[in-house]
This record gives sequence, structure tokens and C-alpha cells, in this order.
Amino acid sequence: MRGAALAPLLLLGACAGQQGCEADFLNQGRMAVEQLYLTPETGGPAADLSPDAALPPGGSLRLPFPASGRYRLRAVWVNGRDIALSGIEACEVQRVVLGDGALSAE
Repeated sequence: MRGAALAPLLLLGACAGQQGCEADFLNQGRMAVEQLYLTPETGGPAADLSPDAALPPGGSLRLPFPASGRYRLRAVWVNGRDIALSGIEACEVQRVVLGDGALSAE
């Protein structure tokens, strides 16, 4: 009986250890994305999320947020131009959409 009482507590502890979460990144623009960087707004190194090849128009990938908090995402198109979005709330945003000259979190 004692073991049965501890099982929910152990499960709760295991769930609490999961700090990261993911969101979808969708390239709905007309140009491929060559580089993609995710940085915590509190500072720290930028994680390079670039795939092995440029992400084509219509392509998607998963954005791995290492922990809860606010992040900045910067996308660089194959022509070298870039766009950034700050204030992305990890674990609340479901997807980030890149269009022609626009980047939004939903």
C-alpha cells in the first residue's frame, strides 16, 4: 500500500523534470531559409537550428526550446537578408510562421 501511495509522487517528479518543449516552424515565404537561430532573451549563446540544407518554401521543422522562458528567433534567407522575432514564449507558442517579410508566433 505504501508503494502505491508513492507512485503518483514519483510520476509527478518525473514530469517536473521536463523543462523543454517544442513548436513548429513553418516557412510560408517564397524563399528558402539558410540559417535559423534561437536565443534566450536573458542572454546566452544562440542555438543554430539550421538544417543540413536550406529549408525550402513550404518546409517545416521543430523548434526545440531547452527550457521555459522568452526567446528570440532569427531567420536568414538564402539571399542573406534576415528577420527576427523577440518575445516568443516557450511552451506557450504552438508554431512560428515565416512569410515574405513577416515572422509571427501563434
